[in-house]
Amino acid sequence: MSYFPLSGTFRMVPTDTYTIVRGCAGCGGKSTYRCADRFRVNANGKRLDVWLIYRCERCKHTYNLPVYSRVLREALSPEEYRALLANDPAAVARVGRDRALFLRCGAQLGGELPYRLSRLPDRAGEEGLWVQNPGRIRVRPDKLLSQCLEIPRARAKALLKGGEVVAEATEDGWRFTPAR
Repeated sequence: MSYFPLSGTFRMVPTDTYTIVRGCAGCGGKSTYRCADRFRVNANGKRLDVWLIYRCERCKHTYNLPVYSRVLREALSPEEYRALLANDPAAVARVGRDRALFLRCGAQLGGELPYRLSRLPDRAGEEGLWVQNPGRIRVRPDKLLSQCLEIPRARAKALLKGGEVVAEATEDGWRFTPAR
């Protein structure tokens, strides 16, 4: 029985920002911090400091994740500067999904970036499933396969391990094809 009755193309769309796990002074232990969807911008002369504000889920204690430190105002484009001052949701999403920023700041991520799969028009004449991942979200191929085919994850793992389905990481995502 083939698990590829249809060709399919999907896109991974992030639905939220990363969470952080860190010690909370208010709770007295490790807590999960969620993005507050706000920036803090502080100017000292011509230099700016910018943070993305995170809040403890339990006690609402805040943590400021450094985005820019002692950067010249002229180093930012006028659009980016206005977006930071206005707490633009697109700017919050861009910064809050930047895995490299969190790693650079030494923040412990509270898990992988949440996402949803969006179905796209099929690629003409191509067999298999394509999953576009423009945000480079880290996810295991068996999880993607199970979500696309709407089968249990254990079955997806068995398909991949047994060689019935071949998973290939591409520059922009994943390609799943039936074994020949």
